[in-house]
Amino acid sequence: MGADGGKYDVQGKAGKTYNILSDKDMQVNAKFQAYGGGGATTMGEIGVTMGQDQVQIDKAGKVTINGAAMEGNSALDGAVTKSGKTVTIKSGEYEIKVTSAGNYLNAAFNSDNVAADGVMPHGLWGQTADGDGKARNGDKGAGAQGGGAIEGLDGQITKKGDKTTVQQYEVNGIFDTGFSNFNRFNGGFTNEAVVPAAATGQATE
Repeated sequence: MGADGGKYDVQGKAGKTYNILSDKDMQVNAKFQAYGGGGATTMGEIGVTMGQDQVQIDKAGKVTINGAAMEGNSALDGAVTKSGKTVTIKSGEYEIKVTSAGNYLNAAFNSDNVAADGVMPHGLWGQTADGDGKARNGDKGAGAQGGGAIEGLDGQITKKGDKTTVQQYEVNGIFDTGFSNFNRFNGGFTNEAVVPAAATGQATE
């Protein structure tokens, strides 16, 4: 579900890793896995890079921070907390809640102002936090790849039925911040004239 409430499916390809959110000093990538035998996928692993810190969450809810298993229910001065099956990450403009459903992960995003740092976000979810108030409803179901909801390199929303643009969101690993297509991590693509935009949405099965 996008930041403006629109809904769309991105099945991607099992085994591939995709960028979900890219913003200045915040990157969220997810490795997709097969779900059932019908071609559906879910998120089996999520990597969050915030500044110099790396947080990895697997489908069972195990948390690794900068290569070491998280000890206790709070880390990085409270930026990462765990309660039951939910891990909450607070950094900069975002609060992200990642919940283990046992054999896959759900992620919910919240921000009071994604434009506070002058950089608008991108990624399979991040691009929907564009502040225009228009819901992006795209393709859903088997084989859907975000047609009608996600943008191509030309900045235009793809037509419904599109199944190839999703490849532009592939990254080399859950902590990859160096991809070029829609990367905002290093503060690129700054737009000083942007309208502040709150955002709430989720990436789910």
